Amino acid sequence: MEIKSPRFDYTIQLEDPSKEVLVSVRNARASFKKSCELMDAIRGKKVKEAQAIIEGVIQMKQPIHYTSHRKHVPHHSELKGNKGAEGGYPVNAAKQVQRLLDNALAAADSKGLDEDKLVVSHAAVLLGLKVRRFFARARGQHDLKVRQLVHMELALREVD
Repeated sequence: MEIKSPRFDYTIQLEDPSKEVLVSVRNARASFKKSCELMDAIRGKKVKEAQAIIEGVIQMKQPIHYTSHRKHVPHHSELKGNKGAEGGYPVNAAKQVQRLLDNALAAADSKGLDEDKLVVSHAAVLLGLKVRRFFARARGQHDLKVRQLVHMELALREVD
């Protein structure tokens, strides 16, 4: 009996598969909103710049500017140049994106692409499964806890 792994479709198609790499992580435990903001921050950047941004977030030295869902978000002095200084350090999402970027770099290396010429051409976050659990309360009651998982996609393209 042959065991088949599930097939996941991507949101984009590669234009030139010989110069591009597409990777994904499925059902990651990270916040959807914070993951979107982090992916927006690294989209269009060179790989070295994206790695520096992610490392800064993990070490809590460089906050990410939040463009939406920022009503009760604290301001950071490092973000004064932006419209509003709302932002944060999405460390959990940054660790997931760092794993994804490392996988993309390994795939690019196996294709023989030059790491210095790689650019993040596509970065997307999609809603994944909902994990539902019961949380015990007083007098034999319970509440429902729901954890939203996310799918992340990342594409690297070699530019001249």
